[in-house]
Amino acid sequence: MIKSEVRDFPAHLLSVDPQVQRSVSPARVAKIAAAWDDLMVGVLTVSHRLPNPFPLPADAVEGPEFVVLDGQTRLAAFRLVCTEATVAPLRCQIYEGLTRQEEAAIFLRHNDRRAVQPRDRFRLAVVAREEWALDIADIVGKFGWHVEGTGQNVRRFNAVGAAEKVYEVDNGISLRKTFETIDAAWKNARGSVTSETLYGLGLFFAEHGDNVDARSLSRRLGKLGFNAYISGVTDRRRANPGMSIATAAPAWTLHLYNAGRRAHRI
Repeated sequence: MIKSEVRDFPAHLLSVDPQVQRSVSPARVAKIAAAWDDLMVGVLTVSHRLPNPFPLPADAVEGPEFVVLDGQTRLAAFRLVCTEATVAPLRCQIYEGLTRQEEAAIFLRHNDRRAVQPRDRFRLAVVAREEWALDIADIVGKFGWHVEGTGQNVRRFNAVGAAEKVYEVDNGISLRKTFETIDAAWKNARGSVTSETLYGLGLFFAEHGDNVDARSLSRRLGKLGFNAYISGVTDRRRANPGMSIATAAPAWTLHLYNAGRRAHRI
């Protein structure tokens, strides 16, 4: 049973759990602190985590935690401004009985997703058990990859925003083909998953998938090397000022695929 109430609560008892929050921005904290207004602080969203009913390790901290789900930047700014933050209260909506999954979902619901960094959005969406994030994690994991900050595997990548956009085109069909191709072409290359390769292959497959000879494409990319592939995308953008990676990369892939072909061109 989830319960909720709004009340003033001592700031020093509030904490933050990185698993259900994005990374705080010191610049945003400083900006809010510099223009602090008590009337603008609003209501913080807090999860009251009940004590673990099972025996705890000797070094564990017992007792409930009050974890901020929305408002950690305002809390950090408040602590900069208020010299008596240890006793000063903040207005909080306090939930009791939430799971970690529900906590992450509340954070995502309370924040404009465009304002949350793609890596944080993905990490929190995994905790919230959102289908798109779990699908992406499953696809990339099958090829030995993890999004930076979400796994211990040495094959990590940062271009989760590109992976998300490719996934959205056809619910992961082209993203899976992309990782299959990267794996076949550049199997042992740790840096081969980038925005250029994800957009370049993913959007190419999304548009031409049924007509693509994936094995032939993998062989060509393997001979070329992923650094040369990325350089080709960069050169195309230089030749077309204002062109995005999402436009230049699949166009470059199409050029590479058709180059020298007399038959089966796209």
